[in-house]
Amino acid sequence: MQLLKTIRLHVNQLFPERQLLYRSQGRVRYISLSRNVQIAMCLLVLMMVGWAGASWIKMRPYTQVLASYREALSTREALLAQLSAERDSARTHAQNLNSEINTLHVQLSGALNQVAEIKDAQFTLMAQIQERTKGNAYRLEQAIKLTGLNLNTLGGKTNAGVGGPLMAASKPATKTGNPFADMNDMFEDSVAEMETQMSRWARLEGLFEHLPIVAPINTGQLSSRFGKRQDPFTNRWATHNGLDLSAPLNTPAYSTAPGKVTFAGRNGPYGYMVEIDHGLGLTTRHGHLNKLLVKSGEQVGLRHKIGLVGSSGRSTGPHLHYEVMFQGKPHDPARFLEAGKYVFQK
Repeated sequence: MQLLKTIRLHVNQLFPERQLLYRSQGRVRYISLSRNVQIAMCLLVLMMVGWAGASWIKMRPYTQVLASYREALSTREALLAQLSAERDSARTHAQNLNSEINTLHVQLSGALNQVAEIKDAQFTLMAQIQERTKGNAYRLEQAIKLTGLNLNTLGGKTNAGVGGPLMAASKPATKTGNPFADMNDMFEDSVAEMETQMSRWARLEGLFEHLPIVAPINTGQLSSRFGKRQDPFTNRWATHNGLDLSAPLNTPAYSTAPGKVTFAGRNGPYGYMVEIDHGLGLTTRHGHLNKLLVKSGEQVGLRHKIGLVGSSGRSTGPHLHYEVMFQGKPHDPARFLEAGKYVFQK
C-alpha cells in the first residue's frame, strides 16, 4: 500500500494535468494534456532522442571518412583502413547497445511483474476487508431483525439521500498487458466500495448501540413470558408486557443499553421502578425493585447498576419485571436478548 501511494505521489507530481493555450482566428483555445498523454509524449521523445543519437553515432564515421577523402585523396589506403576500423568499432558499439537494451527490457519486465503481483495482493486484501465488512453488517442487520424492529422505522436506512442526472464517466483506452493501465481506476473503485461497506457497517453499529440486548440481571430464571398469561392474582387471562425474571432479594439489576433515566421512583403496580430512554424511540423498564441506585435525569452506560431486585408493587415474590418499548409500544424483551446472543456468539 505504501509503495503504491509513493508511486502515485511521484507520478502526480511529475505529470500534473496541463493545458496549452493558443490563439486561432481571434479566439483563444486550449488543449488539455492528461497525465497519460504526458507520459506517452515523454516516452516518445526519449525514443526519438535515442534513435537520433544512435543514428548520429553510426553516421559519424562516414562523415569523417568523406571529409578525409575531400582533404587528401592521396592517403586513400590509410583512410580505408581507418574506415574499416571505425566500422568495426561502430558495429561493436551497436552490439553493446543492443545488449543494454535487452537487459533493460528484462529489468522492465521483472518490474512490471512485481507491480502486477503487488496489485493482485492489494486487491485481494481489499476484497477480504470488503467481505468481512459485509459479513459484519449482515450480522448486525440479522440481529436487528431478530428484535422484531424494522430497520427503516428504527432509522437504519443504509443508503444516504443522493441523486442527480446520470452522466456516464468515460475512461481513456488502455493497452492490454500493462498493469499500470487500469490500476488507478480499479484501486479507486475498490476503495470506494470498501468505504461504502464500512459506512454501512458504522451506521448499523450506531443503531445497535441503542438496542437493549443484554440481560438485566446476572442470575435468575424466567418465571413469566411476554404476552398472554394467567394473572397470578386473579387467575384470569391477561396481557403481560414484559418478562418476569425470578432472582434472590437484592440481586443487582443493570441497564441493558446506554441512555438517560427518565423515571426513578414508585409507580403503582410496578412498585419501585426505573425507566431509561435509550434513544431512537427505545425505552426499558425495571420494576418491583427493592432499592433504587439511580435518579431521574441521570445518564447511564451499558451494564450500569441501577437498583436491587425486590418484590415491591403488585408482586408475589422477589423478581424483576423487565419491559422493552419502541415508540411507546411494548415489544418482547426475549427477542432482544436472543439478538444479543446471536451477535456475541458470532
